Amino acid sequence: MQVNPAATMSYLRRVAFHLLISYRRRQQKVTITGEMELLDAQWMRWSGADGEGSDVLDALTDCFSRLTRRAQQSLRMRFADNATREEIANELGITEHGAKNLMQRAKIQLKQCLDGKVNRE
Repeated sequence: MQVNPAATMSYLRRVAFHLLISYRRRQQKVTITGEMELLDAQWMRWSGADGEGSDVLDALTDCFSRLTRRAQQSLRMRFADNATREEIANELGITEHGAKNLMQRAKIQLKQCLDGKVNRE
C-alpha cells in the first residue's frame, strides 16, 4: 500500500490535535488557545527533525502490520477508500456495529503500539 507522506502527516497532526482536545475535555478544561505551543512541540517530536515523520511512519507501518487482516482491511477501506461502515460490514460479513467495534479496537491497538514506540525514544 503506497501512502502519501503529506496526507499521512496531515492525518497524524489531526489525530494529535483531537487527542489534545480529548485530554483537555477529560480535565474539564475546554479552552485550548494557549496550548498551540504544546501541540506544535508534540507534533515536532512526532514528525522528526526533517518534518517528514519517517520514524513515526515506520512505527505506524510496523504497528499496522501487527493488526489482524480483518482489522487492516477495515481501516484501509475506511481511510483509504472512504467506505461507509455499511460497506465495510458487507465486505467482511459482519454487522455495522461489528464493523464499528472492529475499527475502534484496531485504532486503540494502533494508538497503544505507537505510544509505546514513540515514548521509548
